[in-house]
Amino acid sequence: NLYLVDTSNTRVVKVSSSGSASVIGTGSVTLTAPHGIAVDPSGDLFISDGTGGSSRIVEVTSGGSASALAISVSSGSASLSTPEGLAVDVSGRLYIADSANDRVVTVAAGSTTGVVLSIGELDVPLSNPSGVAVDRIGNLFIADTGHNRILEVDTTGNGNVLMNSDSLLSTTFRGPLGVAVDIFGGVYIADTGDSRALLVDPYSGVDDSSSSNNTAVGFGHIRLGSSTPTSFILDFSVGDSIDSVGSVSALTSGTQSLDFQIVPGANTTCNGATADTTCTVQVSFLPTAPGLRKGALVLYDSNSNPVLTVPLYGFGDAPVAALSPNTGTVIATGGLTLSDPYQVALDGAGNMYVAD
Repeated sequence: NLYLVDTSNTRVVKVSSSGSASVIGTGSVTLTAPHGIAVDPSGDLFISDGTGGSSRIVEVTSGGSASALAISVSSGSASLSTPEGLAVDVSGRLYIADSANDRVVTVAAGSTTGVVLSIGELDVPLSNPSGVAVDRIGNLFIADTGHNRILEVDTTGNGNVLMNSDSLLSTTFRGPLGVAVDIFGGVYIADTGDSRALLVDPYSGVDDSSSSNNTAVGFGHIRLGSSTPTSFILDFSVGDSIDSVGSVSALTSGTQSLDFQIVPGANTTCNGATADTTCTVQVSFLPTAPGLRKGALVLYDSNSNPVLTVPLYGFGDAPVAALSPNTGTVIATGGLTLSDPYQVALDGAGNMYVAD
């Protein structure tokens, strides 16, 4: 279902997958200036409404009841002021772009206490943030409208300016208001002042304007537990500012030779490559954990200084049970005898848990 914040008509419109439209009822709560909307995992809607001192968050439950949440922020201004974009993560935590207060506020599921998001490694504070989005692994994206930029806040709380390395598009924004992220990590930006929408791959943001080798490499999906990796041969041009390439390494979230590995042999020729030459590196991907796996290929000069970094990413798909039609099979329990098993659950890696 698609939810539209119809601001000038002070309403929220729901468009079903079949294309029919209806106005979301808010009961005794009358919307005044709705700006943003988010849906939590249980189907409850959150609407940012109002400006200045009359700002609030309205919740409409999946059952249709509506109420204004009495959110009190634990530090700084206790009240929201012109909240705009909203997002909800998989745990039900609500993220609020508290625009006029120049901050993002988070509210845990079931709570009304707001906490100001602390962003590490940020050069200047937020200015009129308008949009927020969170991906499936917990990274937060913020449209920092007053600074004409999009920020990515990783799961450790550190913030980075999201770059767009596509040379056909400007790497700057003008008053971006909205941001969204898809299940593959693609970030969509409403670049309002430039009258355009952009799609940015967050794994290709390499700040290396002197090189044309800064495009991220995606290795696709591989079934977890597979014995056959995917590998690519990557081509590089060694610039005249580098005497020679001393070594290369493949990292997986900071760990060497884990999911991404360099394949030795005839296809890896960058070790020792000299200036004004071309060379290749063969990299393989075999996931060790489910979900999105991120890494980087790094080339060093003869003094062990990194001279080029290429982002790498791929997906580990958890195994899926293969069931024969209309055929039941007893699950082996490794010598343990079950007695009155009551509940079962599966995790993302395919392990089964039994309440016995």
